[in-house]
Amino acid sequence: MSGNLLTIDGGNSVDLSPFNDNTDAQTLTITNDSLIISNGNKVALPKQVWDTVGTTAFYTKGKVGIGTNIPTGALEVKSQTVTNPDEIIFGVLNSAGDTVFAVYQDGVRINVNEDAAKGSGSRGGFAVGGISSSKGETNEYLRVTPDSVRVYVYSDTSTVKGAGSRGGFAVGGISSSKGTTSEYLRVTPDSVRIYVEDDPTKATGARGGFAVGGISSSKTAYTNEYLRVSPDSVRIYVEENPTKATGSRGGFAVGGISSSKTTGSKYMYLEPDNYFIGLESGMNINAGLYNSFLGYQTGYSTTDAGNNVFLGYKSGFSNTLGNSNVFIGNTSGYSNTIGNSNVIMGDSAGFFSDTASYNVFIGKSSGKTNINGEKNTFLGYYSGFANTSGYNNVFIGNESGLNNTEGHSNVFLGERSGAANTMGWDNVFLGNLSGASNLDGASNVFLGMQSGQYNVSGYNNVFLGALSGYTNDSGSNNIFMGTSSGSGNTDGKNNIYIGQEAGQGNASGQNNVIIGYGSGKLSYAGNNNTFLGYRTGYNNQSNYNSFIGYECGMMNTTGTYNVFMGYFAGIMNNSGSSNVFLGNQSGYNNLSGSDNVFLGNQSGYNNKIGRYNTFLGYNAGYNNDTSYNSFIGYQAGKANTTGAYNSFMGYNAGLSNISGASNVFIGNSSGQSNTDGNYNTFLGNEAGKNNTIGDYNVFIGHQSGYNDTASYNTFVGYKSGYSNKTGKWNVLMGFEAGYYNDADYNSFIGYQAGKNYTTGKFNTFIGYQSGLASISNGSGNSNVALGYQSGSNLTSGYNNVFIGTQAGDSTTTGYQNTFIGYWAGKDHTTGYQNIAIGFYAGKGLTTNNRNTVVGNNAGEYLSSGGTNAFFGTYAGRLTTTGNGNTFIGYDCGYQCDVGSNNTCLGWMAGRGISTYFMGDANVYIGYQAGYYSSNDSSVFIGNRAGYSETGTQKLYIANSHTSTPLIWGDFSLGYATIHGKLGINTKTPTHSVDVEGQMRINNGGNYDVWIQGGGSTAMGDDRNLAILGLSETFGDKLIINFDTEYANGVEIGGNVGMLGNLGVGITTPDKKLHVEGDARVTGSIYYGPSGTTTTYTKPDFVFENEYNNYLNPLQVGNFIKTNGHLPWLTKASDEKDGINLTRMQFETVETVENLQLQIIHQQSEIDALKAELAAIKELLKK
Repeated sequence: MSGNLLTIDGGNSVDLSPFNDNTDAQTLTITNDSLIISNGNKVALPKQVWDTVGTTAFYTKGKVGIGTNIPTGALEVKSQTVTNPDEIIFGVLNSAGDTVFAVYQDGVRINVNEDAAKGSGSRGGFAVGGISSSKGETNEYLRVTPDSVRVYVYSDTSTVKGAGSRGGFAVGGISSSKGTTSEYLRVTPDSVRIYVEDDPTKATGARGGFAVGGISSSKTAYTNEYLRVSPDSVRIYVEENPTKATGSRGGFAVGGISSSKTTGSKYMYLEPDNYFIGLESGMNINAGLYNSFLGYQTGYSTTDAGNNVFLGYKSGFSNTLGNSNVFIGNTSGYSNTIGNSNVIMGDSAGFFSDTASYNVFIGKSSGKTNINGEKNTFLGYYSGFANTSGYNNVFIGNESGLNNTEGHSNVFLGERSGAANTMGWDNVFLGNLSGASNLDGASNVFLGMQSGQYNVSGYNNVFLGALSGYTNDSGSNNIFMGTSSGSGNTDGKNNIYIGQEAGQGNASGQNNVIIGYGSGKLSYAGNNNTFLGYRTGYNNQSNYNSFIGYECGMMNTTGTYNVFMGYFAGIMNNSGSSNVFLGNQSGYNNLSGSDNVFLGNQSGYNNKIGRYNTFLGYNAGYNNDTSYNSFIGYQAGKANTTGAYNSFMGYNAGLSNISGASNVFIGNSSGQSNTDGNYNTFLGNEAGKNNTIGDYNVFIGHQSGYNDTASYNTFVGYKSGYSNKTGKWNVLMGFEAGYYNDADYNSFIGYQAGKNYTTGKFNTFIGYQSGLASISNGSGNSNVALGYQSGSNLTSGYNNVFIGTQAGDSTTTGYQNTFIGYWAGKDHTTGYQNIAIGFYAGKGLTTNNRNTVVGNNAGEYLSSGGTNAFFGTYAGRLTTTGNGNTFIGYDCGYQCDVGSNNTCLGWMAGRGISTYFMGDANVYIGYQAGYYSSNDSSVFIGNRAGYSETGTQKLYIANSHTSTPLIWGDFSLGYATIHGKLGINTKTPTHSVDVEGQMRINNGGNYDVWIQGGGSTAMGDDRNLAILGLSETFGDKLIINFDTEYANGVEIGGNVGMLGNLGVGITTPDKKLHVEGDARVTGSIYYGPSGTTTTYTKPDFVFENEYNNYLNPLQVGNFIKTNGHLPWLTKASDEKDGINLTRMQFETVETVENLQLQIIHQQSEIDALKAELAAIKELLKK
């Protein structure tokens, strides 16, 4: 435009048809080459610029500007500065004068007719259509009507278009080529696309992307954008300033057509904080923010609520303050006023919901009557329809939870699942019609079609599987898993049924566990049962049974307290009770047998009526049909039929037993061959394996009593009594003890004790290899061997007692010997009637006889000597061949080698050294009496009397080692010498012989010397005898006092009687005879008064009936532990006035006799026990 000149260069055709005068638009007319604008000047249209065809003018030379002289496009219209925002810059009106399209200062509006009723072919609304060969616009692409905005694209997907085809709807960028190389908006049958430039680098002010913006006074940048589509986002902008002038057109809105110039009813209203699409949607919004409403009167009553999404006719209609809700569907959430955070989808879904929050309702009428129930999820047609205040529910499926009103915390999944529930809570129903009849039952879990369908008030149930718990009414605390499991249950409680038809028939039974197809199927009232496996307990009608395995306990009806486990275990059981059957076909044929325990394949297979049996192992008790048996192990007691009270344990234990009773067989093949034997106890691998009819036997150990067929035997140990067949009343204990024994009445205890004894009887061997004997050669009777290898070589010897390690070890045929102590009599072979007691006592005994040695090492090397008696440690130790010796005391007679008939009494009495050996017929009494001496026929009495004396036939009576003992003598010469003073009737002699009183000396009839006390008177002419103090007449008294020598000594013939003490070698004797020094006696020494009729005390009293000082070995042992010495001997510390040899001799003999009594007593006890045992065995035979 230059002045009044309008210039149009190169434009499309312009329709300049006249307009109605009632509009504010300018009227354009063309006359020849002039353009006439109403109310304006004529505009010349030079031919070179404009061209016309009728009423159509063409401008092909440049740009046309209206309101501007520097148009930037082919046609640019610019308004003048105005104050009225409703003044149209550019407008299009219909024939009725209604504005259809108008450009204002702040936007562009397209108005459509609000009238929904239109004639056929009406063009009401706003539409963009495709080109058609007919005059009618048959193909619309864009239509805006009061109720919708539509974009149409060509729907024929089979049509092939050429390159560059313009099918669909597209907005593209301008390109220098003829083709549209850069599209921005395209609508096709399968998509709507907006394209933007993906190059993020653009020049300043670039128009990349797609944008709708506000108008700016600047020609360059759009400062106020309303819609922008860019590579990374699509944005709609509205005016951020909440304060607008009246009639402001801020935001984005689609409204209906109004006859006035003002805007009609809104169909779509978008502003920065709310999006409302639909007539009267969000009609009353006030301060509410971030709401999205789509549909007629959606969110109609909303004022200040926010963050809501309502989609559908009148959805969320009553909502006023409820926030964060999503309502989708016709009248969905209609009554909600203040409820928050609800998601409601479906026709009428949540219709009456008012104040409820946190619900999800999806499906027609789902949660329709919910008023204030919260945190519910209803999904499906009419799901949760009647819910009013129930909360925390999840209903999924058509009509699931249909009638629930106040029930809470339920999960219903499946068509009509939980449909009848009203107040039940904490239920989980999954499956069509699952829990359909439940009213107020709580805490149930039903999974599967029609599971728990008729449950009304039952609670705490779990039903999994179609028809599981189908008829359950009030039954509670049940678990049913599997098709039709527990389908017949009505009021049964605390049951667990797993498997198809498991517990199907049970109606009121309680506390049952039934697992497996058809398990407990016909059981209708049983309680406290456990069934696991295919058709287990199929017919059961009783209580307290446990059946596990294929058809286990299938026929049981009234039997109770049974436990059956395994394929066909107890299948035939009918009334049997309190049984335990574990294993394939265990207890298969049992009918009424009770209180049995069968464990193992076919254990107790044929038992029918037997009771109180325990069978463990493959085929254990297979044929049993009796009672009170215990069989454990492979085929243990397999053949047993009538035998009762048996206990078999181990592989083939009691395999062949038929009628044998009261037996105990433990160990592989123990008692395997037993058929009729009774009261036997076999423990160990193959113990008593070949016993058939033997009774009352006890075999313990591997193959103990392996071949035994006899009775009354006790064998304990590896192969003990292995070869015994007919021997009875034996006790054999230890590894191979009595291995070859086949005799009676033997007791062998210890490793290989009596192993090789075959025919010997009444023997007792205790200890490692005691009584071992050579191979199969033992035949001796009545022997006792106690200790390691004691009597280990004994063959035919009898009546021997060997106690101690290797005591009597080498004895073979010797008899009546007693060896007690470590190695006592170890080397003995054939001798008899020997006694050796003590460590190494009598070790060297071989073939010699009748020796008694008591004490450690006593008689250790006595190899051939006999009739010796040695008492004391080391007594007679080195004696080898001596006979008739008596040595009593520690080390007494130690060095005696071959000497015989010696008597030594005292500590180390008669002790010699390697070069000094005791001879024969000596008597040594006292501490070290005869020590280091080597002589014969000597008598040494007293402490160290005769010490180192090598002469023979000497007499020493002394209390110390001296060559001048108080009394010295030489038996060979008939000498007796007193070294010292002899006092007669005085303790204080002052002369060699001091007599207080009378002394008479005669030669057979006449007195040689008669001296009577008084004055000093000498008698005799040639005897050089001084007689002192003879003041009285001659009588019965004689006093002799030697003053001078007499070459031939003093000879006293006849008897000498003394009332006082006689001291020899001492002046102060304190005993009737006191010898200071050695004494020798070649004759006998007697104790007690003379005469043959006089009685006096001697040790024989030990054997009298009234003797009460006898002690048994245990008492002796306790006494020694307490007092440190034998009870019959005086304690050493009590010897205050020297050693009383007389008492010691008597005490020693008493001690020996007591020991003999003990031996006799022990033998009597052994004999009594043997007799008693024999009597018992006789009784047992009866």
